[in-house]
Amino acid sequence: MLVAPLLAAALLLAACGGPATPAVGGTGGSSTAPTAPASLKVSADQALALIGTTPAQTTLRVSATGPLTVTIDQAAPGLTVTTGSPQLAGTEKLISLQAEGQISSGRTAGVTLTVTAGGKSTTLTVPVLAFAAHPILVGTGNPYETSGITFEAGGSLLLRAPVSAGEEGRHHLVRFDPAQHTFTLLGFGLGGFETITSQAAAPDGRLWVTVRSALSDGSVLVSRDSAGNVKRYAVGATADTINSVTPTSDRVWFTQYTRDRVAAFNPASGEVTSYAVEENAEDLTLGAGGQLYYTRFYADPAVIGLDPDTGKTTVFKVGIPGKSLPEALTAAPDGTLWLIEARTGTVWNLDPRTGLQTQLTLPAGARPSELAVAPDGTLWVGDPTQARLYRAQPGGASTLTVPSLTNNGKAAGPHALAVGPDGRVWYEAAGQLVALE
Repeated sequence: MLVAPLLAAALLLAACGGPATPAVGGTGGSSTAPTAPASLKVSADQALALIGTTPAQTTLRVSATGPLTVTIDQAAPGLTVTTGSPQLAGTEKLISLQAEGQISSGRTAGVTLTVTAGGKSTTLTVPVLAFAAHPILVGTGNPYETSGITFEAGGSLLLRAPVSAGEEGRHHLVRFDPAQHTFTLLGFGLGGFETITSQAAAPDGRLWVTVRSALSDGSVLVSRDSAGNVKRYAVGATADTINSVTPTSDRVWFTQYTRDRVAAFNPASGEVTSYAVEENAEDLTLGAGGQLYYTRFYADPAVIGLDPDTGKTTVFKVGIPGKSLPEALTAAPDGTLWLIEARTGTVWNLDPRTGLQTQLTLPAGARPSELAVAPDGTLWVGDPTQARLYRAQPGGASTLTVPSLTNNGKAAGPHALAVGPDGRVWYEAAGQLVALE
C-alpha cells in the first residue's frame, strides 16, 4: 500500500473554524485559574447546530491567565446567543455557549466573539448550521428507522428501512417530497419474508430494488416505473442476499454474497452477465468516467476497480490482510474514493489513478460508519456512536465537528447519511429526517 502523509487540506480537527458572519451579542463571566499558560488560547468543541427548535450548544475552551471576559461581537440575524460562567477544568476554563432562534442560511452563518484575559484579546468565529427536522410518519405510524437514502431526479428522496424492520418497512420504500413535506409508501409487490436490501433511481426514471427472497425464483431485482407499475426479474440469484443495486445507462448492476460475484442485468434482453470476485464483494459504487468500484475484505482486503465494458479489474490493496474491513465506499467528484476501515474506525481517501492513500484525521474516539460527498467535494462523515457529523471541506485546513440529533440525551444517529445534488445534507435520527437548510 502506498500511504501518503496525512492530508494537509481538510484533515485536522478544529471545530472553531468558519466564516465570519455579521450580527448581535451578549457577555460572559470572569474567573481566575490557580495556574494557567501565559498565552491566550481559545477553541470551541464543535459547531453550533440548530436542529429544528432545539437550542444549539458548544463549549469554549480557554487557556489564559487573569480575569476572563467573553463578548459576543456578531451573530446571524434572528439568533440569540448567551454564554455561561467560566468553569475550571485543570489549566483550562470552560464556558458554555448557547444559540437559539432561526437563521436564513443554514450553511454559512457564524457567531463571532472576543475573549479577553490578562490584558490580551483574541477573536473566534464559531460556525452555526441550521437543520430542519421532519418526523417520519408513514404506514402504521410506528417510529421509522432508515438505513439508506437516495435521490430521484425530481428532487424527492427515497428512504429504505433496515432489513430487521417489520414487514411493512421491509416491503416498501418511503418517498419524501421536500416541497410538500410529505411521506408516501411505495410498494414493490413483495410479501412474506421478502426484504428490500438496496435501492436506486435509474437514469430513465425507474426505481430499482434488490430483494432477498426465499421463494422459488430466489433473490430478485424489482423495478417500479413512474406510473407505479412493478416488474419482477429473476436474475439467477439463490436465496442469499443480493445488494448494492447500481443502474447505468443500459444495465443494472448488483452484488451477490454466497456466490462471490458482481453481476449486470440487461432489462432489454433479460441477459445477466456475471463477474467472479475473490471473497465477498460489497459497496458497489459508480465512480468517475463510468468505472465501477467495490470492496472486498478478510483475507485480502482491497478496493477493486471494474471496467463495465471489458470486465477487467484493477486491485488496490488496503489495510492489513486478514484484519481490515473496508466499507462505505463513496465516489468523490475529483475521481478519488473515500472509504471507512471499520476495524480501526479510520477514514481513507484512495486515488485510483495513482494508488495513493491518505488518512483523514478525526477526533479521538470517533467511530465513523457513514460517508457522503457533496458535489463541491465536501466530505461528510457520520458517527452514530457520538451523535456527530464531521465535515472536511476541500482545500481547507481543518475538519468541523457538528452535533447530530439525540433522543433523551442518547445518541440517535446520524443514520443513512446522504448529500443531494444541491449539496444539502440529509440523515435520519430518532425517527426524524434531518436536513441541512
